[in-house]
Amino acid sequence: MSYRLVICLWGFSFFLSPRGESRSPKPVSAYYVVDYKSGKVLMNHQENRLTYPASLTKVMTLYLLFEALEGRRLHLSSRLRVSYRAQIQKPSKLGLRKGQTITVKEAIYSLVTKSANDVAVVVAETLGGSEQNFARLMTRKARALGMKNTTFYNASGLPHARQRTTAKDMALMGKAIFERFPRSFHYFNTRLFLYKGLKMRNHNALLGKVPGVDGLKTGYIRASGFNLITSTLREGRRVFAVVLGGKTSLARDRKMIHLIHNSFQNLKTFGMMPYPRLRPNPKKQWLTRREPLFRIPVPRSKPCFREQGETTIQDILSEHLGDFSSRIPNEMKLKSETQWALQIGAFHTKELAHTEALQLKNKIPLLRKTFIQISPTKSKTPLYRSRFVGVTRTRGQKICRTLMNLKKNCLLIQVSPHST
Repeated sequence: MSYRLVICLWGFSFFLSPRGESRSPKPVSAYYVVDYKSGKVLMNHQENRLTYPASLTKVMTLYLLFEALEGRRLHLSSRLRVSYRAQIQKPSKLGLRKGQTITVKEAIYSLVTKSANDVAVVVAETLGGSEQNFARLMTRKARALGMKNTTFYNASGLPHARQRTTAKDMALMGKAIFERFPRSFHYFNTRLFLYKGLKMRNHNALLGKVPGVDGLKTGYIRASGFNLITSTLREGRRVFAVVLGGKTSLARDRKMIHLIHNSFQNLKTFGMMPYPRLRPNPKKQWLTRREPLFRIPVPRSKPCFREQGETTIQDILSEHLGDFSSRIPNEMKLKSETQWALQIGAFHTKELAHTEALQLKNKIPLLRKTFIQISPTKSKTPLYRSRFVGVTRTRGQKICRTLMNLKKNCLLIQVSPHST
């Protein structure tokens, strides 16, 4: 066999190898949605098809880390030492150097937000002695949780030919970590993490944008496409949804919104409500309350977003007029044509929500005759929704277009028609 033929055969075999990301087969497109309480499968497609978990792997890494914290083998202030193997991991990473240390708390936040591969190796070597041994512990835990088709070979989700999973198994993993560690689940709702002055934003763009979404994790390698696990709580019902194999992060997020929307309709929690379309913001700045990564436009040809029975006219009068509401004559009612509200976002504190609304009201004349309504969500880590109430549908659409021109979120909502 000639030297040139050997080289050609070697190159061809490497081209077919799944270890090389760029030479991997087409990603598997799959999804799976399950109701947490009943275990009912709400939507599914190719949920048992094997594919690569990518950085969804880190949810299992965090599961074992939370176990170590629960067993007091580690504390949030414990310092983890960085090895050379951790240092040379491929991005995304914090850029840690051999000999440095990082606290457990910093490790958790960096895995959730930055999805740092070097930190995943640090955690694995601390708990398992080596990443290889830690991966065996991960696989053993997966089997114990009922994840029959999942095998782990590293702690980060970086490409490995034999590290495989399914959409159904990823949903089981999401349910398991929520059920086992309810006090630690709030970490997955972190939108921004500061590490040594650097801002690490969460890759999950649905947080704070889609009502009820309070976790979990994104993932991407070329062999898997864009993956996402979410946990969503609405009106006391929680669902876990998984999307695998998205062509882009935006396509994956749109698919997830569609699944969440239809799943809650299947649960008969809400009435008809078209899911919002996401548009990328050309100014991709750090995720803050004033510069969202995505804008949600007002639906025009479809019915407007509606949450059945959520807000009544009496609620609005009571919140904004207090004791004076009882003094209003019966004939002074808000007309049915004004039973719409504009939601401009959800914020971590009531003060931020009110400040943002007040600034917009002072800036936009069309908002002068509306009331500001601040209401908490019912999620584990509460957010405060900021709304303007008392507008007609036509006027609301006009205001939303004005707000979106200012790079602000706006969602037109029909409130309950009940009045007293």
